[in-house]
Amino acid sequence: MSIVDTSIAAVSAALSGAAAYGAWKASREANKAAWNANETAAVVAQIERDRWHKELTPQLRIKLQAEPHEVLYVRFDGPATLGELAVEGVPEVLAEKATE
Repeated sequence: MSIVDTSIAAVSAALSGAAAYGAWKASREANKAAWNANETAAVVAQIERDRWHKELTPQLRIKLQAEPHEVLYVRFDGPATLGELAVEGVPEVLAEKATE
């Protein structure tokens, strides 16, 4: 192998090393950008979960009337996207009076 061949091989090795270093730096920056994007997506997802929770929390008005007999009034004020209020666990006596 002559000096020219050795020089060409050395320059090729140096350029390959420089290219590898450039690729490593680029992948490191891309990795940082991906982590930042992931953190941003997590924050946005939490904001959306909080918004949906607030929008879909039932709004009720509750009133207890003691005279002439005890009556509990529950009024469903919204949100309309929930549909209607389903009452479960009502004793049979109260359910019969409600249908009368």
